[in-house]
Amino acid sequence: MKREEAEQVWGMISAVYGLHPERSGESAVAWVPALEEMDAEIVMQIISHWMKGNGPVKLPSLVAFASEVRLADERRKEDAKPNARLESGLPLPPWFLAYKSLRDNGDMRLMPEQEGGYRQLGMEWPPSHIVKVGDEFQLHPIEIIDGEEYESLMALARSIEQEIPSAWVEADPECLVCFDDGLVEVGHTVYRLGNRVCRNNEDMAPCPKCDRGKELEFPLERLGPWGSEGFWRGQSWKVVRSGVLEIETA
Repeated sequence: MKREEAEQVWGMISAVYGLHPERSGESAVAWVPALEEMDAEIVMQIISHWMKGNGPVKLPSLVAFASEVRLADERRKEDAKPNARLESGLPLPPWFLAYKSLRDNGDMRLMPEQEGGYRQLGMEWPPSHIVKVGDEFQLHPIEIIDGEEYESLMALARSIEQEIPSAWVEADPECLVCFDDGLVEVGHTVYRLGNRVCRNNEDMAPCPKCDRGKELEFPLERLGPWGSEGFWRGQSWKVVRSGVLEIETA
């Protein structure tokens, strides 16, 4: 909103809560510039409820008010998004049908197509399982199906007639880093085991890519998470997998 609009809005807020002119003038120094950065329509929707006696008992903090505006803006954006639509589903890939038939028969071996998923999660390939040898327990690699047995399983899977139900398809997210959540997990390298890098992905951080992340970290200034005071502090990052990032170190 414009400066004069922000001043008028602050005048309404001051009147609603009966602020003394001196107190109103002191608070205006912080409120007016912050209001300028907000959506005028949403702010007025909130203030109109206050003027009808439906607001907080006392004037909320500036941060609390900014958060309320941000949440209202999020709801408006969600309402404006296209609804999920029902589309024809896709058949299951033959390798998955083959893998499922193995599991249904108690066979724990894996299909070669599963390698990509394991590596994307930072897991070793082939994975290992615990086997008792004599009185000791040892780690043995899980066998990967190949050769004639693989071709036979795939041929059987392709012959299975699948019933393909319809599926609900969500609208594409605006941010492909956080999928519009505004938050991401941050992976930190904690140790190396041979060629395997193990990560701890428990830290949550504002998305460094989109406005939702900016507003979560800096609800008033909207400086974004790239400044010296932000979580990322100008550090570069890369996507480990959907919704999980890693800070790149030199």
